[in-house]
Amino acid sequence: MDGGAPTTANPAAAARIAWAVDAASRYVPGTGMCLPRALAAAVLLTRAGLPARLWVGVARGDGGRPEAHAWVESGDQVVIGGGELQGYKLISELKGNRSARITRSEHSFRRERS
Repeated sequence: MDGGAPTTANPAAAARIAWAVDAASRYVPGTGMCLPRALAAAVLLTRAGLPARLWVGVARGDGGRPEAHAWVESGDQVVIGGGELQGYKLISELKGNRSARITRSEHSFRRERS
């Protein structure tokens, strides 16, 4: 699923992407939650040619209720969703794959045909 070895993580570029996702999430309804933010960061990192790994985990919250959380890493750096991650049991991982992304021209072509 990896699609080849991604370039080495670039902390400055990853930080700019995290800033952009944080800034946009303040203005776009429904993007304040961790999963949409993590998905956006993973897509932007992958499009920038940086490694992206999206993680989803669950933990027991107050009163034993399950809580889910999503976060993204680029290299060894948590880009979006950092914090208290130790208590989460991983249930899913999605690695960025540049070869699987749809280019702008392919997307336009698919829209025109439907």
